[in-house]
Amino acid sequence: MGHMATRQTLAAGSRNVRLRELTGYDELAIDRTDSAAAIALIDRLCTAPAEHVPHSNDPGVAFQLTAFERDQILAGIYAHYYGKRIDSTLTCATCSKPFDISFDLDELIGRAARPSDIHAAPDGSYCLESGVRFRLPTGGDELAVLHLSTDEAVGELLRRCMLEAPGGFDPGAVQDAMEQVAPIIDIDVNTSCPECGTGAQSRFDLQSYLLQSILQDRRRLWRETHVLAIAYKWSLQDILGLARPDRRTLVALIESNMSRVP
Repeated sequence: MGHMATRQTLAAGSRNVRLRELTGYDELAIDRTDSAAAIALIDRLCTAPAEHVPHSNDPGVAFQLTAFERDQILAGIYAHYYGKRIDSTLTCATCSKPFDISFDLDELIGRAARPSDIHAAPDGSYCLESGVRFRLPTGGDELAVLHLSTDEAVGELLRRCMLEAPGGFDPGAVQDAMEQVAPIIDIDVNTSCPECGTGAQSRFDLQSYLLQSILQDRRRLWRETHVLAIAYKWSLQDILGLARPDRRTLVALIESNMSRVP
């Protein structure tokens, strides 16, 4: 049995990346919320067939994307499956009461953006007034420094991305310039407890939030798989190969028909 995996095209900087729908196999492949998991997810949706296939050692699309471009794609994936509202629950540090917070995804993207007068050269590099020229780190760069400590990783990324530095460079200035030209959605959101008014700050990281949302859907995936197996006698492979919207549409039809049975 085949599946109906439609595709969507998302803009990532100057690139257009074409993605197919998530399948159950893609959802089950996610077991972490780090950059490596995000890169693997995008590469699966860009290049891998929907069926379960062995992992390829060839670098994929996300290997070449910057974190800024990757976040744009992840934002598109989140909006496609969950809408543009971000809902979360915090616990007040003062009164210990839980309270809900809600944000608009476009608003968060706007908060992450920073004004910048630094323009990209035709080759995609950036140049500061000091003469320092750099490129942005890619997914491949990030994967290459995963084994390092945070400070070591930052230093190695700067070394990899530095193209020209006459007379040396200020690491902090280069990092600030990178954040200006390619802001990622990893920001602090200020809010307050509705019970006692205590101010609170929540760190929002789009990458982790999307992957955690898919992980939390795991139980629903298995319930939907069970419903389809009982109703249609399909194999596990067939069901997990379905595009996620198709799987949920079929389950809704089955449950709707069951509710009409006297």
